[in-house]
Amino acid sequence: YLMRVGDGYVKPLFEDLLTKAAFIESPDGTLLAIVDYDYTSQKQVVRILTPDGKTLWLAINTEPGIVHQFDAANGKLIASYPFATGRITSLAFSPDGSRLAIGSENTLVTLVDAVKMLEIDTLAGHTGSVLSLAFSPDSRLLASGGADSTILLWDLGQKVITPKTFAGHRAAVTALAFHPGGAQLLSGSAEGNVFIWEITLDAWRRLACERAGRNLTQAEFAQFFPGQDYRPTCELTTPQLVSSP
Repeated sequence: YLMRVGDGYVKPLFEDLLTKAAFIESPDGTLLAIVDYDYTSQKQVVRILTPDGKTLWLAINTEPGIVHQFDAANGKLIASYPFATGRITSLAFSPDGSRLAIGSENTLVTLVDAVKMLEIDTLAGHTGSVLSLAFSPDSRLLASGGADSTILLWDLGQKVITPKTFAGHRAAVTALAFHPGGAQLLSGSAEGNVFIWEITLDAWRRLACERAGRNLTQAEFAQFFPGQDYRPTCELTTPQLVSSP
């Protein structure tokens, strides 16, 4: 279905069943691509849609692991690239248009220079197919959701990219989206739940302060901030030094 948040408009897009479809939005937000797999014909189907739900063109692909680059206006094949060793299960462009992330059933995420169409890096961490991908609004963070029910958050600005793991879903993570402000990540899974994750340090600090209702004790501060002078960690009405018990 095509859903418009502003007025609740809903339009069905397909009469046939989507199996494991990947949805890819163009960087400028004007086009939507749906990549699905037809198990009857064993072919991959690609549809390009306009914002009103009209199909611009449809393409058929029988080669797993191959990324085809099309002209979005007319569906003409420009080039093909063997970026994955297994069936591709998710794709995402960074908002700035510089990177393309490719998830596949071989559990890996491949990062590609979207301008030169050259492989940059391969990210390993999932234990199942990578079913969903999303870039943060500033293009620095990449979230990946897997059939292993976990979400991995990759900071692409680091020299050594080590993911942070978000666990909580009990089924495959099939959808991911960042809040436009970049402070929250939304995830949906096959169990039917949607989770909202706080991903910034300030947000985690705020949540910790709300739950604790106090500043760190001197002993806690020394444990987490060794070698630093004690200072209030929470913005309380009347910040006070909390003595260790």
